[in-house]
Amino acid sequence: MSSQFSNAILVTGKVDNHAHQALLAGLHEAFLDMGYTSQFFALNLDGSNIGEFLKAIEEALAHKSDSTFVLDINGRMQLPQAAALKRVSFYIDHPCEHLERLDAQGPHDIITYLDPSHVAALDALGFKQQKMLLPHGGPEPGEMPPLEERDIDLLFSGRLEHSPRIADMREGLADNPPIVQNIVLETAERVMAGEFLFEAFAAACETQSVHYTDFDRAGLGTAIVVADKFVRAHERHRLITSIKTRKIHLIGHVDDGFFDKSPDNITFLGPKSFAEFEIYLPRTKILLNTAHVSPGGTHERVWYGMAAGCVMATDPGELIEADFTHGENILYWPKEVSSIEPMLSDILENPSQGQAIVDAATPIYTEQHTWSARAKHLDEILNN
Repeated sequence: MSSQFSNAILVTGKVDNHAHQALLAGLHEAFLDMGYTSQFFALNLDGSNIGEFLKAIEEALAHKSDSTFVLDINGRMQLPQAAALKRVSFYIDHPCEHLERLDAQGPHDIITYLDPSHVAALDALGFKQQKMLLPHGGPEPGEMPPLEERDIDLLFSGRLEHSPRIADMREGLADNPPIVQNIVLETAERVMAGEFLFEAFAAACETQSVHYTDFDRAGLGTAIVVADKFVRAHERHRLITSIKTRKIHLIGHVDDGFFDKSPDNITFLGPKSFAEFEIYLPRTKILLNTAHVSPGGTHERVWYGMAAGCVMATDPGELIEADFTHGENILYWPKEVSSIEPMLSDILENPSQGQAIVDAATPIYTEQHTWSARAKHLDEILNN
């Protein structure tokens, strides 16, 4: 390649039940296809296999320092040895979940964000580094059995942690000053009403006659994350319990007490690795997704579902609505809870309609939202 940056070193921790390895492996393969020299390291949490990674850093510093960049997830790679290399930190969560790591980013690093709403938080909190939009992506389309041959009607994958009940959140906040309790509760209420997370927090602070900068970094991050986790639990509970008769297969840990009574229509599969989750996708007719952490962005579940030929049912948002239209190539959750199950039943009872949605979504996904598309976008930013 004649481009300036043509050598990639990708690194993350080896945690099987998260998507981190799959995300970076997808980018790694895409870089190789583009002609990059690319190395991917999944490090054991005890550091026992870090030697090869450090060797790659040393060789890059000695021979390819001007053409090498290091790509990590959520700013986790903070080795002083690599400080002289260009660094791209792929933030796959809301930035307020990782403020300590963001504060440790070097001035010449590139910080990515997966949702256009997140850049407002990064700017407001004083992060001056170059920023770029890098949403989640997915693999090239794989095995796609026709919907009528699949044996799982509805699949949901995600941890059902924390109570979805507002009374429980109030009780959990009881030891905090009343002003903090009010800010966190109002933040959650605003997000559930459709506001973006950081903007909701800033507005809630204003209601209490304080400014978000009155919080230190740790306090601000904790307050926002507590509100976000409640909203996430509330929305997942709202979605799953709205489906009362259709059979749901559910992957993920479920906290005791998350459901008042364990729903009879759910088959609990328990926690699975991301690789195991992928095995279920070609068996699934409709993949259910809700991810309020990125209301304007996307989540990898959407793209991995499309790559496997599932009908995707998910939240609407700025990025996804730019390419996908409800009823044509995707399903968006209706505002009325009572309309969710009838919408899904209509597709399950008319598989040809669902197949048409899949067939219309696949070429758009393949062109715009694979890891190959994300790698090309990153290449354009690095080598513009």
